[in-house]
Amino acid sequence: MAAQNGLSGEVRYGGKAIFRMTHWDLNSETNILDVTAWSTVAAQWRSNIAGLQGWSGTVSGYWDMIGDTSGQKLMQTRTLTPTTGTLILYASLSGGENYRGDVLFNQMSPSADIDGTINVSFAY
Repeated sequence: MAAQNGLSGEVRYGGKAIFRMTHWDLNSETNILDVTAWSTVAAQWRSNIAGLQGWSGTVSGYWDMIGDTSGQKLMQTRTLTPTTGTLILYASLSGGENYRGDVLFNQMSPSADIDGTINVSFAY
């Protein structure tokens, strides 16, 4: 497979594309549980099983709470009043590749710079 750029990516929340997002990242993890027992013959190696799985990450871009009332504004509201919603992270709209699941936003970080844009980041 050839390398791809992120030009056709997208972030959707609550069924709607979120305006002005320029970056997303996703971290998935599985807890590995050690079940090595003394009764294991010649216990030289650990025995492991999979535990709980989870995912976390961020979405970020240019702040637009006014123009994107059903997107960024909804994500802000859901951060301040935690409510689960479906997040879809598209790697490519043309190919349909995406990661999706229900999330709780646990952090919102707006930032402004005198000689730059106003940005916002949401963590889940």
